[in-house]
Amino acid sequence: MLWRWHQLIIEHADDLAAILTVEMGKPLAEAKSEVSHAAAYLQWYAKEANRIYGETIPPPSTDRGMLVIKQPIGVVGTITLRNFPASMVARKSHRHWRRAAP
Repeated sequence: MLWRWHQLIIEHADDLAAILTVEMGKPLAEAKSEVSHAAAYLQWYAKEANRIYGETIPPPSTDRGMLVIKQPIGVVGTITLRNFPASMVARKSHRHWRRAAP
């Protein structure tokens, strides 16, 4: 879903930037940059699937271990900055994973 969302943002980047300009009064160049950032967030989160190692993650140092605990979080409400609506929605829309050291 994240890859598809990313693809749709890229395909409709000019329209989305125009909408941001009309709704927010943001200059078109800044709106285009924000739409690009939103797509980049979604691309990065979609690539997280490639970084799933199972229940444990290789730690950055040998004196620690990392354990992935997957827990549903249910319905989430988000309050974002009004001056970056597209990129903040994309940034906040990924799944939240809680990582805890054993």
